[in-house]
Amino acid sequence: PGVAIPTQYAQAYNPIHQAGLTWQGTLDALLIKGDVAYIQYVQPTKAQNTIDTVRPYAQYTVGFEYTFNSLFVDSQDLGLIVEALGDSDTGRNAMELDIFRPFQNHVFAGLRYTFNNTGDRSLLVGTFTDYKKGDVLGRIEYEERFFERVKVKAQFLGFATTTGSQLKPFEHTTRGSLLVSYYF
Repeated sequence: PGVAIPTQYAQAYNPIHQAGLTWQGTLDALLIKGDVAYIQYVQPTKAQNTIDTVRPYAQYTVGFEYTFNSLFVDSQDLGLIVEALGDSDTGRNAMELDIFRPFQNHVFAGLRYTFNNTGDRSLLVGTFTDYKKGDVLGRIEYEERFFERVKVKAQFLGFATTTGSQLKPFEHTTRGSLLVSYYF
């Protein structure tokens, strides 16, 4: 009551200029990988606090995966994965940013067990940990290909957050997902 409801909606997407670089390479059983992107809004854009103008920023993911070949069973490998994820605005108040950007200073550590069979079956278990705030996001993922063209991926995510964390609203929303893909 007493509130006017808009009858038209405006576009909420702000166009950006983005440039990036992705790389990966191997040294024996060590895979080194990374991704960097520079983001700048085309027009001046206000932050979530409606006061600050969002400045250009960079996002990155860098890391490695070391594979232990046939560690327990022939033709089955275990990979150790460590990655750092973040952006150049780490440490700023979340309301000074353009959008919800929770992964500003995280480390992913996990294990990937691959069966190296015709289905490319694999199991991934790991955590994203915010090394500044202590938030933890756990991830379990199972993936397998069936009939040469169908791929099934099941994923489970669970949260443990700190007070005042951007992820706090998601803490009690443990979720699972199932993706079935068909390749032509």
